[in-house]
Amino acid sequence: MIDKQAREAVFTVTVRFTLDAEKAEGQGEGPGATGEVLVPTLLKKVDPVYPEAARKAGIQGVVLLEATTDEQGNVVKVRVQKSIPELDQAAIEALRQWKYEPFIIEGKPKGVVFTVTVRFALK
Repeated sequence: MIDKQAREAVFTVTVRFTLDAEKAEGQGEGPGATGEVLVPTLLKKVDPVYPEAARKAGIQGVVLLEATTDEQGNVVKVRVQKSIPELDQAAIEALRQWKYEPFIIEGKPKGVVFTVTVRFALK
C-alpha cells in the first residue's frame, strides 16, 4: 500500500537455510528451512521525472535496480541491474528518495538488499 492505494511491486526475497543438528546427523527427515521470510515495506515513494529527451524519443520500459537500505530504511546504495540508458539516472534519483520501514531481523534493525522495478510508460 502506498498512500492508501494498492500498488504493484516487484522485490527480491532472501531465504536463509540452516541445518537442524539432529537432521544433519542423519536422525531426521533431512535438512529444512527455518525462520520467516521478510519483505521490505515501502513507506514513501517518489515517482521518477521522465527525461524530456527520452519522452521525445518515445523511449519507455523497465529499469531494474538493486537497492540497499540502512538500519533506518533509507536507500543508501543503488545499482542498475537492467538498464535503459536514457532512463537509468531518473530511476536512480527517484529510488534514492524512497523510504522503507526499518527491516527487523532477530529484534534488531538491519540494512537489506533487494530488487526494485521502475516502469516508464508514455501516455
